[in-house]
Amino acid sequence: MPVILLATTLMVAGMWVSKTLQPLWFAQEGHLRNFGLSTTAMAIAGLSAFWSHKIVAGRSVGGVLTASCLAYATGLALRVFVNSALVAIASGLIAGLGASMFLAAVRIDVARQPTEQRLASVSAREAAIQVGTVIGTLLAAGLAAVVGRSLWIGLLVAPTLLIAAAVVGRRVGRPADSAPPPPEEVQQSSGPMSGRSRVVGVWALRGFAASLVIPYLPLLLEDRGVARSAIGVVLAAAAVGRLFALRLVPLLDRHLGTRRSAVVSELLLALLTLALVPAVGATVVIAAVLLRFAVTTFTTVVQDLVLFSMASPIALVGTAQAAFLIGDAAAGLVAPGLWLGGGEGALLIAVGLLFVTAICNTTAILPQAREREPAPA
Repeated sequence: MPVILLATTLMVAGMWVSKTLQPLWFAQEGHLRNFGLSTTAMAIAGLSAFWSHKIVAGRSVGGVLTASCLAYATGLALRVFVNSALVAIASGLIAGLGASMFLAAVRIDVARQPTEQRLASVSAREAAIQVGTVIGTLLAAGLAAVVGRSLWIGLLVAPTLLIAAAVVGRRVGRPADSAPPPPEEVQQSSGPMSGRSRVVGVWALRGFAASLVIPYLPLLLEDRGVARSAIGVVLAAAAVGRLFALRLVPLLDRHLGTRRSAVVSELLLALLTLALVPAVGATVVIAAVLLRFAVTTFTTVVQDLVLFSMASPIALVGTAQAAFLIGDAAAGLVAPGLWLGGGEGALLIAVGLLFVTAICNTTAILPQAREREPAPA
């Protein structure tokens, strides 16, 4: 498990170097629409997660991690070419396949663990992601300060980190399906709707809402007066905040329970997204972004715990991830136009969708989840 966490940290560091610099690079060169095409293509390629449980089964986790990191690195390296829509689409397709398989393999590895270990495993995985985010965003900030307008130089650091993740990933040799599946996995999704179609709907809406906001946070921060070289520092601080927030997840889960935590965290996320809409100063926007990232920690962990507590959790991991990317792909088509107009429309749509997903999650998903009751006060 520690080796998987190290590979995850390196992979996410490369991801966030790219995430932080990409929108700035494309916008600077006047090709933000090509950025949207690339992120859409990436999301479409990520639909391979629908079959991730079959792709990963019977193969070593290390082999899957290595191959996926090399594919992701190739796709990100192509992002330096902003002028061609064709190259942007190709880079998105290659990167999307790699990123999707990596994240699915790590989540499936967690889903196969005994129920009592899942909260700790999900928290450890999320901690590795946030450490990688801190490294990647701080590195991106330093690169932005050093390379100036030659952001393509900084973008090439991302594939380097992914190659390092591929090397580390080779050390993970345990087969992804060596552990016996949990008892609930024996139940295949064969009942009416069986939760799968509901998961697709809710997670697609989540993907659409998230992708209207997250890829464009560097643009929002810059528009509200944050210096370009400081954007990475803000995002790194947000990741550090998420690490501290992780320490509160077990307490939240113990006293509220997974179901209540899922609803409360998603509603808070909607309110904090709404706080980004007014044209306020940099300090207020930074505070809202930091709080929003912290709350995202709770939503990420409890949403996974909800999935893992449903019937056929390993299959649902891929279904949820692919559905999220369907929404991601759709958002990639409309978000650039919304952000070229200032971004307020994108933020308001995201707020509305987060309220909708909170309601749908309460009525359609949570009733199918099994959960231990909150600890008595």
